[in-house]
This record gives sequence, C-alpha cells and structure tokens, in this order.
Amino acid sequence: MIGILKQMDYSEYLRQQRRLHQRACDLHVKHCVQCGFCCMQRPCVLLPKEIKPIADFLRLSIKELINTYLVVDKYNDSSHFLMVAKETQMDLVGQFVSWERTYDEGYCCFFNKETHNCKIYPVRPKEARDSKCWMDNGHIIGSGYKWQKDDIYKFVPNFTEDDDEDY
Repeated sequence: MIGILKQMDYSEYLRQQRRLHQRACDLHVKHCVQCGFCCMQRPCVLLPKEIKPIADFLRLSIKELINTYLVVDKYNDSSHFLMVAKETQMDLVGQFVSWERTYDEGYCCFFNKETHNCKIYPVRPKEARDSKCWMDNGHIIGSGYKWQKDDIYKFVPNFTEDDDEDY
C-alpha cells in the first residue's frame, strides 16, 4: 500500500512539474526549448555501449562514473540496467539510493539548472537524443533501450539481487 501511495504522490508531483515547465509541446514548437522537464521526469537508461564514451568525456574510469553518477534499476522482468541518477538520489553517506525510494524527484545529475544544458551533451545517451516532447508529450520510454539479462555484470561484476536495496 505504501508503494501505491508514493506512486500517487509522484504522479501528482509530475503533474505539478508539468505546469511549471514550458515544454515544446505546450508551446507548439518542434524543437527542444531546454525547459528541463525531460531531464526532470526520468533520467536516461544508458545503453552498455554508451558508458565508456561518457566516462571518457568526464575523464573518469568506468567504475568512477558508475559509483558517482549512475544507479542500478530493473525492468518488470527483473533484468537490471544502469541509468543516470537524479540529484535527489544521494543519501547522507554519499551513495546513490534506488529511484524507487526517492520516486525520481529532482533533475538528472547531468542537467545544469542554471544554463538548462546537459553537462554531457556531446555524448548524451541515445534516449536523450531520441526524446522529443513535441512528438511524445515529453514521456521518455526506456523499453527500446533494454539491456540483456547479464549486461549488468559487465559493469558491476559482483552485483547481486540483494544489492538492489543499496543502489
């Protein structure tokens, strides 16, 4: 029951945020207006092949990128993947917590709220490049970015299902 209430609260949060962001679909234009709603609604699911270029761009090792900016999430079929963390997913000891525990509030950690730009724009994930709120009303759908069941182990070799609670 608590999960349903949190989801309802989060749905209301998204409705409120939609009213605060002047999105391209609201302005009836066919280009990004850098309102930030897409980056606030849900961060991108990274494809496994996108992790190294992002790490290189940030001059980090893959491990540093994962430990600093990414979180583990899972699909309904229980396969796991890495996605970009949100700014509210840091807990008191500096580790990321599951988006399910924060209900995804806040912006993607790569979104610059002052300039309304992506900090990794040249190497932004495919999901960010494909998102067009003027066509899909700003809803990012990650199903086309699905990882294979064992892909998570390539990046988090000692991952176990119990680790879900720690990410």
